Amino acid sequence: MLEPRQLYRILEAQQGMLGLFDVDVALTHATTCAMEVTGASGAVIELAEGSEMVYQSVAGTLAPHRGVRLRRSGSMSGACIEAGHPMRSDHTADDPRVDRAACRRLGVASLVCVPLGGQVPGVLKVVSTIPAAFDAQTEESLELFARAVSIKLDRARRREVPASVPPQLAAADSGMLDAILGAMQESVVVIDTTGRVILTNAIGSELAKVGEHVGQTDARTFDQETLVDVPERPIMRALRGETVREHEIAVRFADGAARWFSVNSSPLRENGVIRGAVSVARDVTELRIARDAIETAAVQDEMTGLLNRRGFLERAASSLRLADRTKRSLALVYMDLNGLKSINDRLGHAVGDRALVEFADVLCGVTRSTDHVARLGGDEYVVLALDCPTEADVKMVQRRILSAVAKRTGMPDRTYALSVSVGAIRYQPEQRQATIDQLLFEADAKMYEAKQLRRHNGTQRLAVI
Repeated sequence: MLEPRQLYRILEAQQGMLGLFDVDVALTHATTCAMEVTGASGAVIELAEGSEMVYQSVAGTLAPHRGVRLRRSGSMSGACIEAGHPMRSDHTADDPRVDRAACRRLGVASLVCVPLGGQVPGVLKVVSTIPAAFDAQTEESLELFARAVSIKLDRARRREVPASVPPQLAAADSGMLDAILGAMQESVVVIDTTGRVILTNAIGSELAKVGEHVGQTDARTFDQETLVDVPERPIMRALRGETVREHEIAVRFADGAARWFSVNSSPLRENGVIRGAVSVARDVTELRIARDAIETAAVQDEMTGLLNRRGFLERAASSLRLADRTKRSLALVYMDLNGLKSINDRLGHAVGDRALVEFADVLCGVTRSTDHVARLGGDEYVVLALDCPTEADVKMVQRRILSAVAKRTGMPDRTYALSVSVGAIRYQPEQRQATIDQLLFEADAKMYEAKQLRRHNGTQRLAVI
């Protein structure tokens, strides 16, 4: 007799499974819960397919063996289906009812299996690496799980997509199916269990040629014998029982054009057994371009093309975490353009904007591709230079900036002088920990110190700690 605690857990798991729409997720939920309730090391739902039993859903130690096919005859699973009642083996090593070779290969010392019943023949089985790990309560628990699994499989069977062309379409005008597929703006590809393409439309055929949608790698022609054999492709994942939603892939066609597609792939079942897979893809290139543009605008300064404050803070925080882990020093350089108000007043804001863009160009010219360069707002700029182990390295970054500014200002026919105050700090993770906001505050203070020295002495000075 089951304890109330066990019964409650089983009922809870049943409700959770029946509430899941995706049958694969529901079956995985069932095997996981059955394993937990019975204390098993692994669990599997096996479905009968002809003379074989197929591992449809797995958990625990059996998780790596999804899709495994075993002989139906000579196995306890097959005998359990024929008998219609639970069966248990306490010592698989010397039990003639089980497939002993398979048990040795899978590391199974004891097991219990119960028939699923319903319209889909199969069993729910739990296994253990320990002999005699189960008892009559285990059988009782599994029977409750099996009833819910059977209900779920029967429901799925009633609404499943057929793995072949419907008879009414096959019997109709031969051009009807072509017309339906041709009218679709999406790519459609259907494969059988061997990976052979059995149905497609023109768009799907074109994608198959370049090998990105259905998985070919070098084929340049397409026919009904084309095979799909790349495991990570969405349609191949579906063939293994996975439902793939909104998986984006890049496709480069023979003419060099590149497009983005969003792919949905699902297994095709007949009587609960996977007979093939279907993949539908739609072109999302324009949507992706728009999305990328929005994401870029969120972190990019519109005028200069540099990072804005938000973009800099995100990148800098990540670099700071890396520096903390690797104990590598950074340099934070804070800059302020001198005399921007005077330029705006004398020459107009268009020239002032030109000065802001010019200084951004200066910074891009003297920094490395690994450095983070940003306009924080107004006339304030910042550079986060990675790998600056000494103060001399930090001063060198400042000198390069000031030298490039002086060179620009010395060019003939200029209507304004480009001048900047620079302050910098060196962050040494082995000596202290700090946030990017703290470092910005300290570098800003150093920049202000340099600006005050410049006003006092009339020259640009370095301020470094």
